[in-house]
Amino acid sequence: SSPMTFSFDVMHTGFSGSTKYFNVYVDGSYYGQYLRYSGYSCQPSRFQTVPISVTKTVGTTITISITTSSYYYSCPYNGYYLYAVMDTPRCQACDVGKYKSAFGAGQCTSCPAEADTAAPASTSPTDCRCVAGRYGPEEGPCQACPTGSWSAGGSLVVTDCKCNAGWTGPDGGPCSECTAGTYKLGSNPGGCVACPEHAYSAAGSSNLTDCKCNAGYTGPDGGACTACRAGTYKSSTGSAGCSACSTESTGVTSPEGSTSLADCGCLPGYTQAPVCGSTSSYSPSCSFDMLVTSSPMTFSFDVMHTGFSGSTKYFNVYVDGSYYGQYLRYSGYSCQPSRFQTVPISVTKTV
Repeated sequence: SSPMTFSFDVMHTGFSGSTKYFNVYVDGSYYGQYLRYSGYSCQPSRFQTVPISVTKTVGTTITISITTSSYYYSCPYNGYYLYAVMDTPRCQACDVGKYKSAFGAGQCTSCPAEADTAAPASTSPTDCRCVAGRYGPEEGPCQACPTGSWSAGGSLVVTDCKCNAGWTGPDGGPCSECTAGTYKLGSNPGGCVACPEHAYSAAGSSNLTDCKCNAGYTGPDGGACTACRAGTYKSSTGSAGCSACSTESTGVTSPEGSTSLADCGCLPGYTQAPVCGSTSSYSPSCSFDMLVTSSPMTFSFDVMHTGFSGSTKYFNVYVDGSYYGQYLRYSGYSCQPSRFQTVPISVTKTV
Protein backbone atom coordinates (compact mmCIF):
# COMPACT_ATOMS: atom_id res chain seq x y z
CA SER A 1 0.00 0.00 0.00
CA SER A 2 1.07 3.60 -0.30
CA PRO A 3 1.66 5.28 2.04
CA MET A 4 2.77 2.16 3.95
CA THR A 5 3.32 2.11 7.72
CA PHE A 6 5.11 -0.65 9.61
CA SER A 7 7.64 -1.10 12.43
CA PHE A 8 10.46 -3.34 13.51
CA ASP A 9 12.58 -3.84 16.64
CA VAL A 10 16.35 -3.36 16.59
CA MET A 11 18.33 -5.07 19.39
CA HIS A 12 21.93 -4.57 20.53
CA THR A 13 23.23 -7.56 22.45
CA GLY A 14 26.00 -5.47 24.04
CA PHE A 15 28.76 -3.15 22.85
CA SER A 16 30.95 -0.43 24.35
CA GLY A 17 32.29 2.85 23.10
CA SER A 18 32.02 6.55 23.74
CA THR A 19 28.71 6.85 21.88
CA LYS A 20 26.14 4.15 21.21
CA TYR A 21 23.36 4.48 18.58
CA PHE A 22 22.25 3.19 15.20
CA ASN A 23 21.18 5.03 12.05
CA VAL A 24 18.31 3.86 9.81
CA TYR A 25 18.26 4.42 6.03
CA VAL A 26 15.38 3.79 3.62
CA ASP A 27 16.51 3.16 0.03
CA GLY A 28 19.85 4.76 0.88
CA SER A 29 18.33 7.94 2.33
CA TYR A 30 18.85 8.78 6.02
CA TYR A 31 15.66 8.19 8.00
CA GLY A 32 16.60 8.63 11.68
CA GLN A 33 18.88 7.84 14.68
CA TYR A 34 17.79 5.55 17.52
CA LEU A 35 18.91 4.05 20.87
CA ARG A 36 21.42 6.81 21.62
CA TYR A 37 23.30 6.57 24.96
CA SER A 38 26.85 7.08 26.30
CA GLY A 39 29.25 5.09 28.44
CA TYR A 40 32.49 3.17 28.16
CA SER A 41 31.60 -0.03 29.91
CA CYS A 42 29.82 -2.91 28.23
CA GLN A 43 26.06 -2.43 28.19
CA PRO A 44 23.34 -5.05 28.58
CA SER A 45 21.05 -5.93 25.69
CA ARG A 46 18.80 -3.10 24.59
CA PHE A 47 16.19 -2.74 21.88
CA GLN A 48 14.05 -0.03 20.35
CA THR A 49 11.03 -0.10 18.07
CA VAL A 50 11.51 1.85 14.83
CA PRO A 51 8.30 3.08 13.14
CA ILE A 52 8.50 3.58 9.39
CA SER A 53 6.12 5.38 7.06
CA VAL A 54 6.95 5.58 3.36
CA THR A 55 5.22 6.59 0.16
CA LYS A 56 6.38 4.39 -2.72
CA THR A 57 4.93 2.76 -5.81
CA VAL A 58 2.89 -0.32 -4.89
CA GLY A 59 4.63 -3.53 -6.02
CA THR A 60 8.15 -2.14 -5.75
CA THR A 61 10.69 -3.11 -3.07
CA ILE A 62 12.27 -0.87 -0.44
CA THR A 63 15.57 -1.54 1.31
CA ILE A 64 16.02 -0.82 5.03
CA SER A 65 19.65 -0.39 6.14
CA ILE A 66 20.89 -0.18 9.75
CA THR A 67 24.36 1.05 10.71
CA THR A 68 25.94 1.41 14.17
CA SER A 69 27.96 4.30 15.55
CA SER A 70 31.05 2.67 17.04
CA TYR A 71 33.27 -0.37 17.12
CA TYR A 72 32.22 -3.46 19.00
CA TYR A 73 34.46 -4.60 21.84
CA SER A 74 34.73 -7.91 23.64
CA CYS A 75 31.63 -7.66 25.76
CA PRO A 76 30.45 -10.85 27.56
CA TYR A 77 27.31 -11.46 25.48
CA ASN A 78 26.54 -14.27 23.10
CA GLY A 79 24.82 -14.42 19.74
CA TYR A 80 24.33 -11.60 17.30
CA TYR A 81 25.51 -8.14 18.27
CA LEU A 82 22.78 -6.47 16.19
CA TYR A 83 19.58 -7.75 14.63
CA ALA A 84 16.14 -6.58 13.53
CA VAL A 85 12.78 -8.31 13.91
CA MET A 86 9.47 -7.32 12.31
CA ASP A 87 6.80 -6.42 14.85
CA THR A 88 3.97 -7.89 12.75
CA PRO A 89 3.90 -11.02 10.59
CA ARG A 90 4.57 -10.45 6.90
CA CYS A 91 2.27 -12.85 5.09
CA GLN A 92 1.96 -13.19 1.33
CA ALA A 93 -0.37 -15.33 -0.75
CA CYS A 94 0.88 -18.65 -2.06
CA ASP A 95 1.55 -18.30 -5.80
CA VAL A 96 -0.69 -19.92 -8.38
CA GLY A 97 0.37 -23.55 -8.53
CA LYS A 98 1.02 -23.76 -4.77
CA TYR A 99 -1.05 -24.22 -1.60
CA LYS A 100 -0.64 -24.19 2.21
CA SER A 101 -3.09 -25.98 4.52
CA ALA A 102 -1.75 -25.21 8.02
CA PHE A 103 -1.79 -22.02 10.09
CA GLY A 104 1.57 -20.41 10.75
CA ALA A 105 4.79 -19.52 9.04
CA GLY A 106 5.20 -22.71 6.97
CA GLN A 107 6.11 -22.70 3.30
CA CYS A 108 3.74 -23.15 0.38
CA THR A 109 3.72 -26.58 -1.30
CA SER A 110 3.88 -26.94 -5.06
CA CYS A 111 1.15 -28.78 -6.92
CA PRO A 112 2.13 -32.01 -8.72
CA ALA A 113 3.69 -31.77 -12.18
CA GLU A 114 1.30 -30.48 -14.89
CA ALA A 115 -1.19 -29.28 -12.25
CA ASP A 116 -2.11 -25.76 -11.19
CA THR A 117 -4.45 -23.83 -8.92
CA ALA A 118 -7.17 -21.55 -10.17
CA ALA A 119 -5.99 -18.60 -8.05
CA PRO A 120 -3.33 -17.58 -5.51
CA ALA A 121 -3.72 -18.29 -1.77
CA SER A 122 -4.97 -21.86 -2.25
CA THR A 123 -5.38 -23.81 0.99
CA SER A 124 -5.73 -27.46 -0.03
CA PRO A 125 -4.05 -30.04 -2.29
CA THR A 126 -7.50 -30.59 -3.80
CA ASP A 127 -7.22 -27.07 -5.24
CA CYS A 128 -4.55 -28.49 -7.60
CA ARG A 129 -6.16 -29.32 -10.93
CA CYS A 130 -4.59 -30.60 -14.14
CA VAL A 131 -3.64 -27.90 -16.64
CA ALA A 132 -5.20 -27.67 -20.11
CA GLY A 133 -4.28 -30.62 -22.31
CA ARG A 134 -4.00 -32.94 -19.28
CA TYR A 135 -6.46 -34.91 -17.17
CA GLY A 136 -6.37 -36.65 -13.80
CA PRO A 137 -7.82 -36.67 -10.27
CA GLU A 138 -7.53 -33.81 -7.81
CA GLU A 139 -4.03 -33.80 -6.34
CA GLY A 140 -2.73 -35.60 -9.50
CA PRO A 141 -1.09 -37.32 -11.17
CA CYS A 142 -1.95 -35.67 -14.50
CA GLN A 143 -1.66 -37.42 -17.86
CA ALA A 144 -1.43 -35.97 -21.37
CA CYS A 145 -4.50 -36.19 -23.59
CA PRO A 146 -4.21 -38.65 -26.51
CA THR A 147 -2.51 -37.38 -29.66
CA GLY A 148 -4.69 -34.97 -31.61
CA SER A 149 -6.93 -34.06 -28.67
CA TRP A 150 -7.12 -31.38 -25.98
CA SER A 151 -8.90 -30.73 -22.69
CA ALA A 152 -9.83 -27.71 -20.60
CA GLY A 153 -7.95 -27.01 -17.38
CA GLY A 154 -9.29 -29.02 -14.44
CA SER A 155 -10.26 -32.06 -16.52
CA LEU A 156 -10.64 -35.21 -14.42
CA VAL A 157 -11.11 -38.09 -16.90
CA VAL A 158 -9.78 -39.01 -20.34
CA THR A 159 -13.17 -38.46 -21.99
CA ASP A 160 -12.76 -34.77 -21.19
CA CYS A 161 -10.16 -34.82 -24.01
CA LYS A 162 -11.85 -33.83 -27.29
CA CYS A 163 -10.40 -34.41 -30.78
CA ASN A 164 -8.94 -31.18 -32.13
CA ALA A 165 -10.13 -29.38 -35.22
CA GLY A 166 -8.67 -31.27 -38.19
CA TRP A 167 -8.82 -34.55 -36.23
CA THR A 168 -11.68 -36.99 -35.78
CA GLY A 169 -12.54 -39.69 -33.25
CA PRO A 170 -14.51 -40.31 -30.02
CA ASP A 171 -14.04 -38.26 -26.86
CA GLY A 172 -11.00 -39.67 -25.09
CA GLY A 173 -9.49 -40.87 -28.38
CA PRO A 174 -8.00 -42.32 -30.34
CA CYS A 175 -8.10 -39.35 -32.73
CA SER A 176 -6.94 -39.54 -36.35
CA GLU A 177 -5.99 -36.70 -38.65
CA CYS A 178 -8.48 -35.73 -41.36
CA THR A 179 -7.22 -37.09 -44.68
CA ALA A 180 -6.14 -34.79 -47.49
CA GLY A 181 -9.16 -33.33 -49.31
CA THR A 182 -11.25 -33.13 -46.12
CA TYR A 183 -11.54 -30.82 -43.08
CA LYS A 184 -13.18 -30.66 -39.65
CA LEU A 185 -14.24 -27.58 -37.70
CA GLY A 186 -13.92 -27.30 -33.94
CA SER A 187 -12.96 -29.64 -31.11
CA ASN A 188 -15.67 -32.30 -31.08
CA PRO A 189 -16.32 -35.96 -31.95
CA GLY A 190 -17.71 -35.12 -35.42
CA GLY A 191 -16.39 -36.56 -38.70
CA CYS A 192 -14.32 -34.91 -41.43
CA VAL A 193 -16.13 -33.23 -44.34
CA ALA A 194 -15.06 -33.47 -47.99
CA CYS A 195 -13.88 -30.30 -49.76
CA PRO A 196 -16.07 -28.84 -52.52
CA GLU A 197 -15.71 -30.39 -56.00
CA HIS A 198 -12.39 -29.62 -57.75
CA ALA A 199 -10.83 -28.39 -54.49
CA TYR A 200 -8.25 -29.99 -52.23
CA SER A 201 -6.84 -29.53 -48.72
CA ALA A 202 -3.82 -30.76 -46.79
CA ALA A 203 -4.18 -33.54 -44.23
CA GLY A 204 -5.36 -32.26 -40.84
CA SER A 205 -7.23 -29.25 -42.29
CA SER A 206 -9.46 -27.49 -39.79
CA ASN A 207 -11.44 -24.99 -41.87
CA LEU A 208 -13.46 -24.89 -45.07
CA THR A 209 -11.10 -22.17 -46.37
CA ASP A 210 -8.27 -24.72 -46.22
CA CYS A 211 -9.87 -26.19 -49.36
CA LYS A 212 -8.08 -24.63 -52.35
CA CYS A 213 -9.13 -24.85 -55.99
CA ASN A 214 -7.06 -27.36 -57.96
CA ALA A 215 -4.76 -26.42 -60.80
CA GLY A 216 -6.93 -25.75 -63.88
CA TYR A 217 -9.75 -24.38 -61.68
CA THR A 218 -10.30 -21.00 -60.08
CA GLY A 219 -12.49 -19.65 -57.27
CA PRO A 220 -12.32 -18.43 -53.66
CA ASP A 221 -10.78 -20.63 -50.95
CA GLY A 222 -13.61 -22.80 -49.60
CA GLY A 223 -15.95 -21.77 -52.42
CA ALA A 224 -17.10 -23.13 -55.75
CA CYS A 225 -14.31 -23.83 -58.25
CA THR A 226 -14.85 -23.37 -62.00
CA ALA A 227 -12.65 -24.70 -64.80
CA CYS A 228 -10.35 -22.32 -66.63
CA ARG A 229 -11.99 -21.55 -69.97
CA ALA A 230 -10.44 -22.54 -73.29
CA GLY A 231 -7.39 -20.43 -74.11
CA THR A 232 -6.37 -20.08 -70.46
CA TYR A 233 -4.62 -22.21 -67.87
CA LYS A 234 -3.72 -22.24 -64.16
CA SER A 235 -0.75 -24.23 -62.87
CA SER A 236 -1.11 -23.64 -59.11
CA THR A 237 -3.71 -24.45 -56.45
CA GLY A 238 -5.58 -21.64 -54.71
CA SER A 239 -7.75 -18.67 -55.57
CA ALA A 240 -5.57 -17.12 -58.29
CA GLY A 241 -7.18 -16.47 -61.66
CA CYS A 242 -6.46 -18.29 -64.90
CA SER A 243 -3.75 -16.96 -67.22
CA ALA A 244 -4.22 -16.42 -70.94
CA CYS A 245 -2.18 -18.62 -73.24
CA SER A 246 -1.15 -15.53 -75.19
CA THR A 247 -1.83 -11.81 -74.96
CA GLU A 248 -0.39 -11.15 -78.43
CA SER A 249 -2.07 -13.72 -80.68
CA THR A 250 -5.64 -14.74 -81.35
CA GLY A 251 -4.64 -18.07 -82.85
CA VAL A 252 -3.74 -19.74 -79.54
CA THR A 253 -6.02 -21.92 -77.46
CA SER A 254 -6.02 -24.66 -74.80
CA PRO A 255 -8.53 -27.20 -73.56
CA GLU A 256 -10.91 -26.16 -70.77
CA GLY A 257 -9.35 -26.79 -67.33
CA SER A 258 -5.75 -26.58 -68.61
CA THR A 259 -3.04 -26.69 -65.96
CA SER A 260 0.07 -25.60 -67.86
CA LEU A 261 1.30 -23.26 -70.58
CA ALA A 262 2.37 -26.44 -72.35
CA ASP A 263 -1.36 -27.18 -72.84
CA CYS A 264 -1.60 -24.11 -75.10
CA GLY A 265 -1.19 -24.56 -78.87
CA CYS A 266 -2.00 -23.08 -82.26
CA LEU A 267 -5.50 -23.31 -83.73
CA PRO A 268 -5.96 -24.93 -87.12
CA GLY A 269 -4.83 -22.43 -89.73
CA TYR A 270 -2.15 -20.96 -87.45
CA THR A 271 1.50 -21.89 -86.95
CA GLN A 272 4.04 -21.10 -84.26
CA ALA A 273 5.47 -17.60 -84.76
CA PRO A 274 8.95 -16.73 -83.51
CA VAL A 275 9.10 -14.53 -80.40
CA CYS A 276 12.30 -12.93 -81.66
CA GLY A 277 14.76 -13.33 -84.54
CA SER A 278 17.82 -11.90 -86.25
CA THR A 279 19.02 -11.89 -89.88
CA SER A 280 22.48 -10.62 -88.97
CA SER A 281 25.29 -12.53 -90.70
CA TYR A 282 27.67 -11.90 -87.78
CA SER A 283 26.93 -12.84 -84.16
CA PRO A 284 23.12 -12.72 -84.45
CA SER A 285 21.13 -12.24 -81.24
CA CYS A 286 17.58 -11.59 -80.13
CA SER A 287 15.59 -11.22 -76.89
CA PHE A 288 12.00 -11.49 -75.70
CA ASP A 289 10.00 -10.90 -72.52
CA MET A 290 7.96 -13.37 -70.46
CA LEU A 291 5.29 -12.49 -67.89
CA VAL A 292 5.94 -14.29 -64.58
CA THR A 293 2.68 -16.11 -63.78
CA SER A 294 3.97 -18.41 -61.01
CA SER A 295 7.10 -18.78 -58.90
CA PRO A 296 9.14 -20.79 -59.52
CA MET A 297 8.10 -20.72 -63.22
CA THR A 298 9.18 -23.38 -65.68
CA PHE A 299 8.88 -23.05 -69.47
CA SER A 300 10.86 -23.85 -72.60
CA PHE A 301 11.53 -22.47 -76.06
CA ASP A 302 13.20 -23.69 -79.26
CA VAL A 303 16.17 -21.88 -80.75
CA MET A 304 16.90 -22.47 -84.45
CA HIS A 305 19.97 -21.72 -86.51
CA THR A 306 19.23 -21.62 -90.23
CA GLY A 307 22.89 -22.27 -91.09
CA PHE A 308 26.21 -20.74 -90.15
CA SER A 309 29.91 -21.53 -90.38
CA GLY A 310 32.89 -21.04 -88.10
CA SER A 311 35.28 -22.95 -85.90
CA THR A 312 32.74 -23.19 -83.02
CA LYS A 313 28.97 -23.02 -83.22
CA TYR A 314 26.85 -22.38 -80.11
CA PHE A 315 24.52 -19.88 -78.54
CA ASN A 316 24.46 -18.49 -74.98
CA VAL A 317 21.23 -17.89 -73.07
CA TYR A 318 20.85 -15.08 -70.50
CA VAL A 319 17.92 -14.50 -68.13
CA ASP A 320 17.58 -10.87 -66.99
CA GLY A 321 21.18 -10.28 -68.05
CA SER A 322 22.62 -13.22 -66.06
CA TYR A 323 24.27 -16.12 -67.92
CA TYR A 324 22.00 -19.18 -67.89
CA GLY A 325 23.67 -21.75 -70.18
CA GLN A 326 25.25 -22.67 -73.52
CA TYR A 327 23.43 -24.80 -76.13
CA LEU A 328 23.83 -26.41 -79.61
CA ARG A 329 27.59 -26.53 -79.43
CA TYR A 330 29.35 -28.22 -82.38
CA SER A 331 32.44 -27.63 -84.60
CA GLY A 332 33.09 -27.46 -88.33
CA TYR A 333 34.15 -24.95 -90.90
CA SER A 334 31.68 -25.61 -93.68
CA CYS A 335 28.19 -24.18 -93.71
CA GLN A 336 25.76 -26.28 -91.69
CA PRO A 337 22.11 -27.09 -92.36
CA SER A 338 19.36 -25.71 -90.12
CA ARG A 339 19.47 -26.98 -86.56
CA PHE A 340 17.36 -26.32 -83.47
CA GLN A 341 17.46 -27.12 -79.76
CA THR A 342 14.87 -26.89 -76.98
CA VAL A 343 15.98 -24.75 -74.01
CA PRO A 344 14.27 -25.49 -70.65
CA ILE A 345 14.08 -22.53 -68.25
CA SER A 346 13.24 -22.51 -64.51
CA VAL A 347 13.28 -19.20 -62.65
CA THR A 348 12.16 -17.88 -59.27
CA LYS A 349 10.85 -14.33 -59.66
CA THR A 350 8.10 -12.16 -58.27
CA VAL A 351 4.73 -13.01 -59.87
